[in-house]
Order: sequence, then C-alpha cells, then structure tokens
Amino acid sequence: MGSNQSTIKYISKYHISDITEDVIDNFRIPNGVTKKYNKIPEINKENNNKRVDNWKNYFQKKGVKINLFYITDKFYVYTHRISVRQICIEFVDNIDSKTINDFLCSLRDFDIIGSLDLSNNKLVTLPESFTQVKIGGNLDLTHNKLATLPETFENLQISSLFLGNNLLTTLSPTFGNLRLGGSLALYDNLLTILPETFSQIQMSGTLNLKNNKLKTLPSNFGHITRRVNVIYLQDNQIDILPESMGNLKVVLLDLSNNPINRLPETFDNIIVDSELRLKGTEINGCKKPPNVTHMKL
Repeated sequence: MGSNQSTIKYISKYHISDITEDVIDNFRIPNGVTKKYNKIPEINKENNNKRVDNWKNYFQKKGVKINLFYITDKFYVYTHRISVRQICIEFVDNIDSKTINDFLCSLRDFDIIGSLDLSNNKLVTLPESFTQVKIGGNLDLTHNKLATLPETFENLQISSLFLGNNLLTTLSPTFGNLRLGGSLALYDNLLTILPETFSQIQMSGTLNLKNNKLKTLPSNFGHITRRVNVIYLQDNQIDILPESMGNLKVVLLDLSNNPINRLPETFDNIIVDSELRLKGTEINGCKKPPNVTHMKL
C-alpha cells in the first residue's frame, strides 16, 4: 500500500473539504506511516453516494423515515465510514422491533458530526451495539418508552444527552461513567433512586431531573462536577437532602414541590449565584444561606 493510502486511512473523521496539508501534518500519525504526501487519493464519490442511497431506500421501504443533513451538498466516505452533519429519524407505527434494531445497528457505519434525533418514536429498548455509534453532538431520545438502557451506555461519546419523557425507573451503576461535553436531561421519567455513582458523571451546563419519583439523592450528590451550573430537582418526592449538598456551587438550584421538611446543617455552605427555589416544600422560616443571591420559599 502506498504512503498516500496509509495516511488517509487514519483521518476518517475529516470531511473531504476539510482535509488540507496542515490537517495531515498536524494529525497524529502512527509509527511507520509516512506523514508527507503529494496529493489526496481520489474518492469514488458516485459509489459512495449509491451506497448511502441503497441503505436509505432499504430502510424507508421498511418504515423508517430518514432525514439526512449533509456537511455540504454531498457526503463522502473514507474507508468504510460515512460523515454527515445530522440524522433525524421517525419510525412509522407498527414497525417491527427487528427492523428498528437492524437500523440502529446500521448507524455504526456513520460519523455523525452533529446530532442524532430519535425523539418521539415509541422506542422500548436500544440494542447493546447502539453505543458504538459515533455522535459528535447531541443524542435526543426524548418522548419514547425506554424503561431500561444498555449496560454499555457509558461508552457513548456525545455532547448532550436528552432522555426526558421516557419510562426509566432506575439507572445502572455504570451510568456514572458517562462522559458528556454538555447537559443531561432525565426529566419526566419514573426514577425512584439514583446510583451512588451518579455524581461521577462528567458533564457541563444543565442537569434536569424534574418530575420523577425520587425520594432521596445519593449521599455524594453534592460532589457533582462544578461544570454543572443549573440543577432542576423540582416535582419529585425528596424529603431529606444529603449533607453533601453544602458542597454545591451552581447558578440555579430548583428544589420546589418536594416534601423537604429540613435542610442539612451543611446547607449554609452552598453557593447559588442566581436563585435557590424552595417553593412548595415543607420548610418554613428558613434563613437564606449567606452565599445564595436570591431564595424563593
């Protein structure tokens, strides 16, 4: 194999229009592979487009409505992978579960630069291999009927994860190994408890757990990453907060509409830069913690 082909093999995450000499020069090249080249080898665009068209037609005939958003007016393939900007999916009513699983598994051949939208599809389960799908942006699984998640869900490498409006009652301890670049939404589920590993999740932005059936929080919940700046916990059944809540440093914390009747002794140490919401709780005459800008009772 020539040096040109060896080099292009290792830059599959780039779209053809993005590949320049600087990209090749700055890319991590494995030992034994020539770094310099004369030109990028020709790509058979017609065959690549035909391959994707065949995939799309096959699943659309079986009831999968596919909307592809390209990086440019076309998309290309390096080795066996396909780069697209975004994929939105809609499954027709009464579609069989095997077709759904086959389709979700087929997404492993894609490099989705942006987001994958699988919302509003009545999905009941996800195949284990689904976590091998490469998603550069957000994964939207809201408004489905997911009661469980694959054990391998921790392997997803995505920005934000949206799981609102499902039927989740528990999360696996391995869920705490998730590494997100953005927010996590688990609102409007049936969660009664969170694993002790939950605070280990790497994320930033907003954590939304509102409108579940949580009665308590993990003992180390307050040690959640400082990159989370907004936490929604309203409309649950929480009656006692863990002592670790005093370690929180957020912009907004909403604990409204929970049967909380007392705050932990460490709560005076909590830092809330914008607003602490305790409306609809059983706490009366609570003094505002010194590092809380505004508190609503």
